[in-house]
Amino acid sequence: MRERKRLGDILLEAGKIQLAQLNRALETHRKTKRRLGEVLVSEGLITESEIADVLAQQLSLERVDLDKTFVQQDIARSIPKEVAQKYLAIPIYIRDDKLVVAMSDPLNMFAIDDICFITQKKIEPAVATREQIERAIEIYYSKQATDLAIEELKREYTS
Repeated sequence: MRERKRLGDILLEAGKIQLAQLNRALETHRKTKRRLGEVLVSEGLITESEIADVLAQQLSLERVDLDKTFVQQDIARSIPKEVAQKYLAIPIYIRDDKLVVAMSDPLNMFAIDDICFITQKKIEPAVATREQIERAIEIYYSKQATDLAIEELKREYTS
């Protein structure tokens, strides 16, 4: 079985950061207990999108761009808004009887277990940026989105 590489090592190999930067970020990570990726982004050493790309590579997960992904509202709303906000996760589609969920932290087993319990479906995590997930939550759970969907349904059934 192949050993999974650590995020810092992958970033070094990809030339995204230098060893001295990684060591400083690791020190901050140890002191603050914040995730390494979060520290690197907050220090301006790497972007959130680059972290998502590397996380997807590191974990062999799908990397989704929510700005370019069509999500059916009923699938997005298969979990309550509060759960989506708590875990920064949004269901995006169903594939092979699994609910694919875009997450900023695909290693959060509590989130995966809770979403599995709520939806009664097996969960397949995918990686997206925190910013895109927050934006998607606002879009798919907003009253305006509901009103637009109702208007569209009315038009379909009255034409």
